[in-house]
Amino acid sequence: MTDADTATPTFHAPSVDNTVDVTVELTVDDGHGHSDSDDAIITINPITGPADFELSQLLITPKSVDVGEPVTISVRIANVGGRTDNYTVTLTIDGEVENSRTVILAAGDSTTASFTVIENEAGIYSVAVDGLIGYFMVIAREEIENESPPATIDNIAAGENASVAVENTNVTEVTIMVKENVSNVQLIVQQLTETPTGIEIAAPGVSYKYLNFVVENIADEQIESVTIKFKVEKSWISQHGVSENEISLRRFDPVTEAWTPLPTEKIEEDDTYVYFSAVSPGLSLFAISGVAPDFSMSVSPISGSVTQGDNVTTTVSVSSIEGFSDTVSLSATGLPSGTTANFSPSSGTPSFDSTLTISTASTTPTGTYSITITGTDGGSAHGCTYTLTVTEAPSKPFPWALTIGIIVAVIIIIAAVIVIYRRRH
Repeated sequence: MTDADTATPTFHAPSVDNTVDVTVELTVDDGHGHSDSDDAIITINPITGPADFELSQLLITPKSVDVGEPVTISVRIANVGGRTDNYTVTLTIDGEVENSRTVILAAGDSTTASFTVIENEAGIYSVAVDGLIGYFMVIAREEIENESPPATIDNIAAGENASVAVENTNVTEVTIMVKENVSNVQLIVQQLTETPTGIEIAAPGVSYKYLNFVVENIADEQIESVTIKFKVEKSWISQHGVSENEISLRRFDPVTEAWTPLPTEKIEEDDTYVYFSAVSPGLSLFAISGVAPDFSMSVSPISGSVTQGDNVTTTVSVSSIEGFSDTVSLSATGLPSGTTANFSPSSGTPSFDSTLTISTASTTPTGTYSITITGTDGGSAHGCTYTLTVTEAPSKPFPWALTIGIIVAVIIIIAAVIVIYRRRH
């Protein structure tokens, strides 16, 4: 090479999982014993894949508002892929697209997308953000009987709990234990006498009060447990014939539309009230109700067909409610004549299943019958209905072979008699 010559060396980079710097020594030799060297640093980057987005931490706050008040819905978006790209996040309310946001994220970055929603009708609204689901509730102001003054908890450290006194409702105290640090927690308790608009199923048993917790700056995912202390008037207990051990706090599940009973215990009483304590995994809508232990019955299949002289089977299920544990005896009425019913087993302690076999006679009248299946525990009774259809037994085919055999035998006998007669005469 002359002084004006240049050369471009080629470097084949190895495959790497992470970015690395490689030092390369470059040497120039003129072939006459003269050379010169220098170092070059080469940065090798891993081969990057496409962008890949993950969504998490759906937060709806507050989860309960008055008609016309705003609800903030936010979600965390992270790009866990290998290159910068954009992503459109879509919010749907009750299955209808409400809004969308487009974000641009470099590889490894994350951000929060937020939406504000205002509904002008009371009810429960389902929320979906690209696979993450939740809900919020809108309460009509006229449905609220009493409301507690706002309470604030400044800070709760992870693994610790904090208590706040509640006034003006049948809730007296709330203690919150958290999984992670939270601050500026806002709490209001709304007391209602009826189920809020949008909830079709009332709490089971005799309902005393409905309690809606309006909370801000804390989500159920951050809560380890909540202890709720409440009181029930003795006059109400006496008026409705409910015993103290039948009273519990129930939490409404908007997904299953069921009122889930929570562990509840009596803690004290005075001349006017009985005081209870219940433990919940979160804060939302609750009901104080009294439910006596009981049982329910069902039959499957609910109908069957049988020919005269044959039998049919079905399964009777007896289920326990609120820990019912007395013996239930089974019986059946409304059977057509010539028909019997047999249960196996004929009694048991709920929950249990019994096989009912209905046997007909050849003389059982054809038709459709409503069979009442009753379970009794000595004091109360519950029942269910099974529809039985009896069809005519097919007529028996004429015994041609036997008839022909008899005719042949008679002919042979007559022929034999004639032969004997002729021989003698």
